[in-house]
Order: sequence, then structure tokens, then C-alpha cells
Amino acid sequence: MLHTLRNSISFLVRTGACCGALVACSSDCSNLSRPCALPEAVRLSVSAANAPTGIDGLSVAVTGTVQGDASCQPGPVTVCHVLGPFGQYHLTISAPGYQTQQLQVTVNAAPVKCNVCSIGEVEDRTVVLQPIA
Repeated sequence: MLHTLRNSISFLVRTGACCGALVACSSDCSNLSRPCALPEAVRLSVSAANAPTGIDGLSVAVTGTVQGDASCQPGPVTVCHVLGPFGQYHLTISAPGYQTQQLQVTVNAAPVKCNVCSIGEVEDRTVVLQPIA
């Protein structure tokens, strides 16, 4: 019985030392390098009073920290996603029959944590397009 108790204690000590080493290693961020997907920087909700089922032909051009077009999911309120890191974004929101709108958005850096990719805080914006008079 004493032999079994010694083996159990020895096992627990070895396991604890190993786990302690893993915890110590996991808190060291200096040698981490892993690929990170682009995070969402801006979430834009676009609607128009005269388009209750959605805005046909809506597009959102993005310049600034990243260049390109936002990915939009049509609906009564179209939700567009701009991917990228923190920084300055200039959005041009347009659709046939509507006045084009410009939007400046600053995405602030989120606190960096060990084992987590550096990202910005997602900025939510809402735009209501006005028909061309």
C-alpha cells in the first residue's frame, strides 16, 4: 500500500511539473508566429425607406487601410462586412437610383493577448440611403 501511495504521489508531482511548464510556455508570446485570417473591421447596415425588401445593386467600395469591396448580404437591411486590421477606412456606399454616401471609419486596435491574432475593435455603422430626387 505504501508503494502504491508513493507511485501516486510521484505521478502527481511529475504531472504537476509538466503542466506548470506548459502554462509557463503558453504565457510566453515572444516566439509565436501563426497565420491569422483578416478580422472583421467594419459591420455596415444599409437600408432605404423606399426599399423594404432590400437595395438592388448596392455596392460598398473600401479604401484606406485596405482596398477593395465589402462583402454584402442582401435583405431588408443589407449587412456589409469590411475585413482588415485596425486603421482608417473610407467607404463609398452606392446603388442605382440612390445618392452616394461617403463614410470615414476609424477602427481602434483591440488589446493584444497571447496566442491571439492582433485585431481591431469591430465598428458598427448604419446608413440609410436617400433616393435621387
